[in-house]
Amino acid sequence: MTQDFSLGRLESGAAVRFFHHDGWGIEIVQPRGATLRQAKPVMVQHYRSEDDITHWAAAYDAVEAAGDTVTASASVSLSPEARCTVSDQWQLADSQLCLTRSVRIEGQAEGGFLTAILLDIERPLTWLDVDAFAPGMIYGREGRINPRAIGSRENYADGVRHVIIREDRLPAPMFGLHFNGGSTVSLLNPAPDARTVAEEGDILQPITRVDTRLRFGALGCVERDQALSIGYWFPGTEGEITYRGREFPFGQLRHWRRAYHPIQDGETQQYQLIIRLGSTASFADYCRETWRWAWNVHQPQVCVQDLEMVRRSSAQLLYDLTHRASNGMTGPYIWVEATPTARGLIQYLFSHISTIGFVGRGPDVGYHLLREAARPDTPDDKRQQFYERGAAVLDSYASIPMNPPQAEGFNLMTGALHTSKFVEGGADTLYLRSLSEGGKFALRAWRFEQREGREHPRWREWGLQIADFLLAHQQPDGGVPRIYEAKTGKVYKDSPRSTYNAIALWVLTYQVTGEQKYLDAALRAGNFCWGDGHQQWCFVGGTIDNPDVIDKEAGTLSLEAYMALYEQTRDTLWLERARQAADFAETWIYCWNVPMPDDADNAELHWKKGVPTIGLQLIATGHSLVDDYMAFDVASYAKLYAYTRDEHYAHVARILLHNTKIMTCLPDHPYDLPQYGFQQEHWGIAPSRGKGMHRGWLPWVTCSNLQGILELQDFDADLYRQMAGG
Repeated sequence: MTQDFSLGRLESGAAVRFFHHDGWGIEIVQPRGATLRQAKPVMVQHYRSEDDITHWAAAYDAVEAAGDTVTASASVSLSPEARCTVSDQWQLADSQLCLTRSVRIEGQAEGGFLTAILLDIERPLTWLDVDAFAPGMIYGREGRINPRAIGSRENYADGVRHVIIREDRLPAPMFGLHFNGGSTVSLLNPAPDARTVAEEGDILQPITRVDTRLRFGALGCVERDQALSIGYWFPGTEGEITYRGREFPFGQLRHWRRAYHPIQDGETQQYQLIIRLGSTASFADYCRETWRWAWNVHQPQVCVQDLEMVRRSSAQLLYDLTHRASNGMTGPYIWVEATPTARGLIQYLFSHISTIGFVGRGPDVGYHLLREAARPDTPDDKRQQFYERGAAVLDSYASIPMNPPQAEGFNLMTGALHTSKFVEGGADTLYLRSLSEGGKFALRAWRFEQREGREHPRWREWGLQIADFLLAHQQPDGGVPRIYEAKTGKVYKDSPRSTYNAIALWVLTYQVTGEQKYLDAALRAGNFCWGDGHQQWCFVGGTIDNPDVIDKEAGTLSLEAYMALYEQTRDTLWLERARQAADFAETWIYCWNVPMPDDADNAELHWKKGVPTIGLQLIATGHSLVDDYMAFDVASYAKLYAYTRDEHYAHVARILLHNTKIMTCLPDHPYDLPQYGFQQEHWGIAPSRGKGMHRGWLPWVTCSNLQGILELQDFDADLYRQMAGG
């Protein structure tokens, strides 16, 4: 065959054709959109040393068409003794273009090799001309990500022109571009293998590896001479920016993390890729539609857990891990290590501290102990213990003056007031998030107790102090500063990007007091947040131990805020904004399984072999650590399902309800953890795979698990039973 021919058209209208010019190439022409072209689809990289890397590119030698499938092949000589043969099958399936590639080495040579497929975008473009979407990592050209993160504008200004990301860093193994005018191109690996070796969990610095066991790929974009190419590399060499691993919020490196297979007789590669072209009016619409496409391709499975056992053991754990100081102040330890042998400097420095909000969750712990005490199936002796301990925790926090706030917690040994220091703040500074969450759970506890016929006016007053303090600092445009000085209440950092934190507190304060000023403040804050980036999928500043950058919890906290406004006002505008936040937040959830290394010692792994990673979530842009924070948000997605009848939200809610407990110590899977209900705070599944920075438990972990269960039960007990079932 020597004449150009068409394979067919995609659903978007794009025509797929093969053309002949010194061999065969492929072209995908999208009407009034991006055209992708590659005259030499077979790309091979031969590594001998860091200073000796050869790049080969070859056209297909032969093509054969049969119906909706084209089989094409090429051969590249790597040395006089070694040859790389590639066979590609291109197929139109479900209105998508699917590539299945098989590679085989004949002969032997020194060094290693990888293969790649790059598609050139046929128009002058730079990285700054497009909006890239890499879930949990890159959200458009204006995205406020860590300045040294993969894909940042600052790195581009310093000359970085390769954005190639290992697929195990991505909640879905996909990468896409949204162009001015609305046309889009997306790549997805529908069947990732992603195996690696244990050494990646132990060596944090990026080094070059040549190993047949490296079975992960990489996706991304390359700019050359003001032209972009989008592609897939196997195995997954990553660069020009990579992450050290087990480190945040820093640890970004301008360095190649190279991976190759050995050039040995019989060495093979197999991988698949789906190429999807389309058109959407907005970048937000593109991200939502593309994520759901990836989710539906991977069909993440729910791993049903014994939620009653989770609830009972979690409540017991909270009781056991609270402590009464010498002066009577009572609260949860902020840090407990999983195993006695793991205890070290971090345990020594932090275990004796108790704080509000974020990771400390002091008032939340009190609330959950009260809730467990009130359950009819709680034994009488436990009921009294839980009630007294929960009330003591809330009484302790209510003794701290909060307008202005004097501290965020106290020392569990001495009872002295304490305020932590995070990456942006100085000594004795408090964050909007911690204040809002502390006040919110104090008021929830007060309201619950009042409905039970018991009054705790100090809890109510304490929550109102926080609400009033923040109200006094709301700006005319609705924004609220991020950080404050303890004792004086002066603004320490005036960034308003985490304003959403105050909204649910103010809505609750309005419900408690009936005073319109609180609802008005919440509405102003909601409109400010929408105009400050949320409309463009720019959710910033949720996790206070990361810089003020795009992160997952900015999305989940905004979802909670918008949902609170919708449920209070029943204005569907807030429901649509809640959907936007939910759609963003779920792109941080792993919808595929990343396997632990076969050669790893399971006793040394924090995330154990054979345990699915579906449901884990990345935390923030700029690193690749993961956790299960979104256990907290089960009810938010269940509510979206109830209010919109969109079955997708029900699927997400069930994943978050069950899979987030898959590494909780339970009778069915105790692991090597010390007590039922115990769960490690975070892990790594990109380098370093299977290990976190520590093996610590923090109160937020258990509070999130309980909140997701209890809030869904409170919202709709029948829906909870339906979602809790197998």
